Amino acid sequence: MKESEYKFEDLIKNSDYSIALYRSKDLIIELANDPMLKTWGKPESVIGMKLEDALPELEGQPFIGLLKDIFETGETYTAKEDKVDLVVDGKLQTFYYNFSYKPLKNSQGEVYAIYNVAVDVTHLVNGRQEIQKNEQELRKMADSMPQIVWTTDHKGVLKYMNEKWFTFSKYDREMDLTESVKNMMKPGVYEHVDQIWKECIQTGKPFEVECEFLSPNTIEEFRWFLARAVPSYNEKGEVKEWIGTFTDIDDFKKLQNQKDNFLGIASHELKTPLTSLKLYTQVIERNLSQNGDQKNAAIASKMDSQIELLNGLVRDLLDVTKIQKGQIQLNESYFDFDDLIDDVVTEQQMASRHKILVEKSNVGKVFADRHRIAQVMSNLIGNATKYSPEAEEVHVKAHVSGDLIHFSVKDFGIGIPEEKQPKVFEQYYRVSGSKEHTFPGLGLGLYISSEIIKRSGGKIFVNSIEGKGSDFCFQIPTNKGVNNIN
Repeated sequence: MKESEYKFEDLIKNSDYSIALYRSKDLIIELANDPMLKTWGKPESVIGMKLEDALPELEGQPFIGLLKDIFETGETYTAKEDKVDLVVDGKLQTFYYNFSYKPLKNSQGEVYAIYNVAVDVTHLVNGRQEIQKNEQELRKMADSMPQIVWTTDHKGVLKYMNEKWFTFSKYDREMDLTESVKNMMKPGVYEHVDQIWKECIQTGKPFEVECEFLSPNTIEEFRWFLARAVPSYNEKGEVKEWIGTFTDIDDFKKLQNQKDNFLGIASHELKTPLTSLKLYTQVIERNLSQNGDQKNAAIASKMDSQIELLNGLVRDLLDVTKIQKGQIQLNESYFDFDDLIDDVVTEQQMASRHKILVEKSNVGKVFADRHRIAQVMSNLIGNATKYSPEAEEVHVKAHVSGDLIHFSVKDFGIGIPEEKQPKVFEQYYRVSGSKEHTFPGLGLGLYISSEIIKRSGGKIFVNSIEGKGSDFCFQIPTNKGVNNIN
């Protein structure tokens, strides 16, 4: 018995858990290992004392009463993350423990002592409470934002929408969030948005799309929103959730529409006087030349060039308004792609000091709008010469691969920073910073070119290294009905 008692006491003392033994209803501390003494913040001298005398701070807390009840019930008591206030390092502090009070019984079944095992989980509880507090603060902040804020799990399933959504949609919080979004979207739009969303979930790329939601208090009007979301990663680099917003851009879209209408009207009204002005200038130039006044004839010629430049800007504005309204028309027919390259390069070479080198391999016939494809080629070559002022050459290449025609224009100029390359095909986008005054233009050429290529069933893209040049490329099918490029 002495040997067993010694082994039992040694086991308790060497345990990593906080363990103590309380004997009789007076709860005399018969045994307490170092972890338990450290938990209490008390010296070894408390062993042999009553628990309530050794830890007077327990007064008003339930633990003494629970222990004494066990002598009557004989039942084990367990608790998880129970709060206890203890005086440690001279000050009263709050801790949390997973613990058990297990009765020890004699041969008559009477409880003669209580075996106490405790595990300190204070850091876990405090950590969780801090996370919960942060989540509450974030939700308060989200509810105060003018945007609709939402989050999803790693699979893209909605799990939270801020107060703004329920105020806007008038839906009950018990309704499935995905269903509420689907019901609010303009009919026929949700499927398109959902397809883009699923692609982002698979690739991890940021989500951004414009869509229309049913306007509050109406059944027929819709408001434009910009939907955006980015993934949030865990410590393993895995997507743990997506954080997104719906931003009301309806007023902006209306202003943009008004702007496009104004530009369309203004461009149309400018076209007629510019045509007349160009005609008068050409007549003046011809008359001056016939009268031998070559000096003033040269000035008139320069006037004609500037008028043509202005005409080009007006045409770009007209094209943009047509694109915005879906009115741009493609007059498609079969034509020789190689002949078109030769015509465009010859025309561009006349106005450029750069040597335009062409490399093509009998591309042959293509079914597309010859005028619009020529417009794209001219824009790419014109940009290449404009943005490579120190270079001597521009390289134009074309070849066929399967049912696709590949066309590219490579320059050796200023190049485009990687983070700005996705923006170059956006409407009105221009080179920013100190260079924007060096290279004039409205920032419409590449936008118009990209729309023409898209409507031709192809795609347009750029490869560029800042300071070393750019390679603008487009691909179109030889026959639009045979192959459309996604």
